[in-house]
Amino acid sequence: MNYDDYELLYNFYDSSDLNEFLEKLIADELLEGAVLGITRQCMAQGVDSLTMRQLEVFDRGIKKFITRYCQRCGRSDIPFSDMYIAYENKGLCDYCNYKMTYAD
Repeated sequence: MNYDDYELLYNFYDSSDLNEFLEKLIADELLEGAVLGITRQCMAQGVDSLTMRQLEVFDRGIKKFITRYCQRCGRSDIPFSDMYIAYENKGLCDYCNYKMTYAD
């Protein structure tokens, strides 16, 4: 990972909603090993406390739980506060999941 990649990842994960999302991943026991330890450090000390290598491991470990865009409407601004819901909804934002679940 080069410095530019590190900066992009750092900026992506530098969010006030990140800890809420990470707490849910930990509570549901979805993280383990080094990723779990790095996640706990990130929550306690902030994403900027991670080295490039730690950030790379962290990113690889949690990216499967991240929904960058809604599979239905294409919304690409899903905040971390809604990210776990989107993961549970198999890639749908909360609005699209609601529309598909409760459609007339």
